[in-house]
Amino acid sequence: VCAIYQLVYNLKIPRTTKDQFQRINKKERHDLKAGDLVFFAIQSNSINHVGIFLRPNQFAHASVSKGVVISDLSNKYYSKYYVSGGEVLK
Repeated sequence: VCAIYQLVYNLKIPRTTKDQFQRINKKERHDLKAGDLVFFAIQSNSINHVGIFLRPNQFAHASVSKGVVISDLSNKYYSKYYVSGGEVLK
């Protein structure tokens, strides 16, 4: 996520998901736009995974087993762990 933001938006964002989450303007899920960040608390009480929203219900993220992938936010797994999303504050 950091590398993409630097390359595409020429914007440095914090490295950790916790710090990234603190630098967003939160939005309702239906208001997310391409480039917004989406955050998850996967099997944890704290945010530990982030992706880049692409279009309705799709986001790009790094998978431990598959590398960078595009996944569906409406998938039961990701819906269960979804916390919030929003635009990065500049």
